[in-house]
Amino acid sequence: MHSIWQRLPHPFFAQGASRPWVVAHRGGGAENPENTLQAFIHAASLGVDMLECDVYRIADGRFVVMHDAHLDRTTDAVGPVVLHTTETLRKVDAAYRWARPEAPDAYPWRGRGVSLPFLEELLAQFPLMRFSIELKQDDPTLAAPLVALIQRHKAQDRVVIGSFGHRVIQAVRECAPTVATQATRRETLLFLLLVRLRLARFARPRFNAFAIPQKSGKHLTLVDAAFLRAAHYHGVPVHVWTVNDAVTMERLWRMGVDGIITDRPTLAMAGKQLIH
Repeated sequence: MHSIWQRLPHPFFAQGASRPWVVAHRGGGAENPENTLQAFIHAASLGVDMLECDVYRIADGRFVVMHDAHLDRTTDAVGPVVLHTTETLRKVDAAYRWARPEAPDAYPWRGRGVSLPFLEELLAQFPLMRFSIELKQDDPTLAAPLVALIQRHKAQDRVVIGSFGHRVIQAVRECAPTVATQATRRETLLFLLLVRLRLARFARPRFNAFAIPQKSGKHLTLVDAAFLRAAHYHGVPVHVWTVNDAVTMERLWRMGVDGIITDRPTLAMAGKQLIH
């Protein structure tokens, strides 16, 4: 393919770490309690290329790092996370229900003071680390305070922002046109349709990266050779989630994906060393 519209990757993805990237999903939830400071510290110590986290804006306006809308699955508390304040969330045991896959009845981090971190704490703790930040709420009013927080920490050049929601990502792009964003679900499906129709060269993506599963459901393949060619033609790297076995990691790397998003960063880093 050749076109005057062909573009280079966003600077966030064009410099620094060698391909493919290892992205620690929720910090690496198979190795440490997900979305906790302990998980992020461990993943960073391995040398991963990016940390992935999820955020909600809670009742007092702060962005807490948490994947689920409710506290029940991972903590000793219950109920919607957004109804809480900093004061109440500080008391929550964020590792209460975490167990290693090989020892599901043991809870090694329970009662050890593992709390839910806040986004500004992560940005301050890891001043040189890249972050993939997923906004869990599709609320356009969240864009401005999130961008302001990122700018206060001078982190606008080391974050990529994503969401399943389309409205909030559109608002982020309006607030901060130079900050990298991921394709929303709507944008991914439209791009896939253009790939299937062999019209992807006519796409004009506003997004800077894909963070997607290899398949959607049992039958719809998203990431294949044609999709990768089209994405790379537009300067858009493709990161695939959530990949936790060595065979699939190697297959995807050899296919040409740009990053693996994984709960097992130790395994992924070992595999990355082998392919280089």
